[in-house]
This record gives sequence, C-alpha cells and structure tokens, in this order.
Amino acid sequence: GILIYMLAQFREAPGFTWYVLFWLVGSVFLIWEMGWWIGRLLDRQNPWHQGVFKRLSLHFLASNLFGITLFVVCYVLLNWYETKVLGSDNALGLLHITVAIGKAFIIVQLVNSVQISYQLLENFQKVKLEAERIRKEKVIGHLEMLRQKIDAPLLHANFTVLEELIQ
Repeated sequence: GILIYMLAQFREAPGFTWYVLFWLVGSVFLIWEMGWWIGRLLDRQNPWHQGVFKRLSLHFLASNLFGITLFVVCYVLLNWYETKVLGSDNALGLLHITVAIGKAFIIVQLVNSVQISYQLLENFQKVKLEAERIRKEKVIGHLEMLRQKIDAPLLHANFTVLEELIQ
C-alpha cells in the first residue's frame, strides 16, 4: 500500500535515468555506512550489556534522525540538479518531499534491521563462546581439585596390594 501511494504521488510515469539510480544507490550506501558508524559509536558509549532496550532505542533514534535527514538532503540536491543543471521544468519536485521521507523511513528501517540483527548475533556468539570457556575452566578446576584430594601414596599402596593378590 505504501509503494502504491508513493507511486501515485507522481503525475507522470518516472523514466529511468542513470543519475537517479546513482543518487539512490549513493544515498542507501551513505545511510548504510552511517548506521555502522552509529553502531560503533554506541558500542563505545552504551554497550549492549548495559541494557538492550536503551541501546536499541538510541540506535533507532539516531539512525532515523540522521538517515532521514541525509536522504532528504540528497533528494533536495537531486531536485536542484534536475532543475538548475539539466533545465528540467519539474516545479513539483520539492513537493514530493513527503514521498522522499516515506522512502527514507523504509530504507532506514531495512538498514537498521540488518545491522542490529548482525550485531545481536555477533554478541550472542561472543557470549556463547565465553560461557563455553567458563564451563571448561570450571570442569578442569573440579578435576584438579579431585586429583589433589586423592592421596597418591595410599593409592600406590592399594595398587601394590592388588598386584600381589593377582599374582
């Protein structure tokens, strides 16, 4: 429904142009990189172990704010390029800014979903490896404690008695 609404906002069928494709790919790439930059910044200041809800809220807030702003700025620059450089008479181009904001919101949410899923999976794997390491250390510690509890000379004496009985 959202895509149909956005396509219905255009009065004429949009034609394919290379610069629009370049603009779209460039905008999505910048949003993608900005999302990773925000993630690294939040990893230093608000790691996941300090609160998942707080971290998710900060990540979504920052990435939506910066991502939508970035997309809209790129959209305004694209409109300027079409009207001033190419001489297009698309006077309604800037009126479609609400459509651009809708597109930006969808793109930012998709990027957030992929990036946060990757970060949570990475953190889960780290915690799993750490738990396995702790479990191994605990088992080795228990085995060492059992080994120390066994009196070696007494055990040796019992084995010599057992050997004499067998012969």
